[in-house]
Amino acid sequence: MLRAFAAFGVFFTHYALFDIHVGGFGVDIFFIISGFVIAFVVQKSTKDFFLKRVIRVAPLYIVATLLTASLAILKPDWFKTVVVTGEALIKSLLYIPYKIDGSGPILSLGWTLNFEMFFYVSMAICILFVSKKKLLVPICSILLILFLFILSQINVDNYPISFYRDGLLPEFIMGLLLYYVWRYTEKKNVNSIRFVMILLGVLGLVFLIYTNLTRDFSEINRNIRTGIPSLLIVGGGLALEPYINPGSRVVKFFSLVGDSSFAMYLFHPFILFGCTRVLFPLIFDSNSSSMMEIFKFLVVTILLVLASIAIYKAIDRPMNDFLRKYLLNANKTK
Repeated sequence: MLRAFAAFGVFFTHYALFDIHVGGFGVDIFFIISGFVIAFVVQKSTKDFFLKRVIRVAPLYIVATLLTASLAILKPDWFKTVVVTGEALIKSLLYIPYKIDGSGPILSLGWTLNFEMFFYVSMAICILFVSKKKLLVPICSILLILFLFILSQINVDNYPISFYRDGLLPEFIMGLLLYYVWRYTEKKNVNSIRFVMILLGVLGLVFLIYTNLTRDFSEINRNIRTGIPSLLIVGGGLALEPYINPGSRVVKFFSLVGDSSFAMYLFHPFILFGCTRVLFPLIFDSNSSSMMEIFKFLVVTILLVLASIAIYKAIDRPMNDFLRKYLLNANKTK
């Protein structure tokens, strides 16, 4: 459900109803969740870890990237800031940070996947050299901290170096450490601790909305300004889990939207552009009222949710199931 909230936040900040840009912190929430989930996963099993992660992330990203590249070639006026070259395509598909004439990657949202894949590679390296599962999370955290420290000492004009040095890798470390907080609360099963976590999560959300609206504290590093409140939100969400009825229709629906959140994140620009630049100008007057703008927003939101679920069920999940069946089974055979 938090993944659904995060994806919708990114969509809302790009839609900017009444020029309100709130929700970019959805990316930070995704990264915190990713760190937590990976910590949770590797404590259970490390078998085929990296292959499973690639299968989960790469197929739909490849589809979205190739779709963007194709449209940019066919309709270049739609993508004024997208540069499509052989180098750009290869680096985009291999999650290598780059800038060519201010463009990169081809699917602009792919910058977040560059961090995600680097995090997966870091954990995969730890799995190769660390046999004890209990040590994987702390060693991966130390490895990432050491990597960031080394980059901070390198003063060269190199985009990939600056991308990782000044980026959001610390948020994955926060997610990894959150796993231990969650495990402690689960073990102790103390409602007072959960209440504090929920309260902190609410305060974190209020702070993020406030800073998005006012642009206060913008000079503070994003990992602190947005990362820590996002950490509190995810922690509060985890603390809420015992009080949520998984059989509720509302919970099931938002869980489905959460499962579809990756599709929503990757494809919301297409839905947004198609509605606001193509569909709405054909149907509505350009001088619409505030109520009409709200109506348009609701239409786009409903279409986005429906399209995301459809992409998840018709494309994303079938591709994942197919690749897991044949690639993972092939590994077992070997």
